[in-house]
Amino acid sequence: MQKIVPFLWFDNQAEEAAKFYVSVFKKGSKVLEVSRYGDAGPGPKGSVMVVEFQLEGQRFQALNGGPQFKFSPAFSFVVRCKTQKEVDNYWTKLTAGGGAPSQCGWLTDKFGLSWQIVPEALGKLYASKDKAKVSRVMTAMLKMSKLDIRQLEAAAIAKENVEKKAVRDINAAYERIRALETEGVTMGIKNWIMTVALSVGGAVVFEIVRSWISGK
Repeated sequence: MQKIVPFLWFDNQAEEAAKFYVSVFKKGSKVLEVSRYGDAGPGPKGSVMVVEFQLEGQRFQALNGGPQFKFSPAFSFVVRCKTQKEVDNYWTKLTAGGGAPSQCGWLTDKFGLSWQIVPEALGKLYASKDKAKVSRVMTAMLKMSKLDIRQLEAAAIAKENVEKKAVRDINAAYERIRALETEGVTMGIKNWIMTVALSVGGAVVFEIVRSWISGK
């Protein structure tokens, strides 16, 4: 028996919502039981009170409790996806019929319930010990609505391109300055460029530029 069961309060759409979610998450998903209000109420006699259903083997309960309480993004379900195709599929289905996309992989379905559609690749990228890499991935993710695995992975490896650009920019600056300066000032210019290389591109760019300058 599942010890903890999410219990969702709807106005009067509990059965409709349960059937909708079962249609989205088809594997191991089904409506299990529907109970109805009796003479004691508080809902109309014979109307749906609680729907118990299962999604991917996880049990849920949905109540028709009236309009007093609403869902908010403070509560959401996370759907972990192995591929971009899976991300796209759940995103499309859960926003259908009146749902709305939000930011950073979040969406709200047509019943107002929030979901996070998250590729497993994101967790692996965040687990990197390279803080700069993690920061680039975070920056890319914050600009997205639906998460894109290819773009997140591209952000993770963008450092190499940054380093190459830094070397090109420093090379161009050196050539422009050298054309204007006397030979007596050239060593100072070299030292300045290496300082900039270290601060802009880090140790890798610094070593590349140092090797390049030694040949000038």
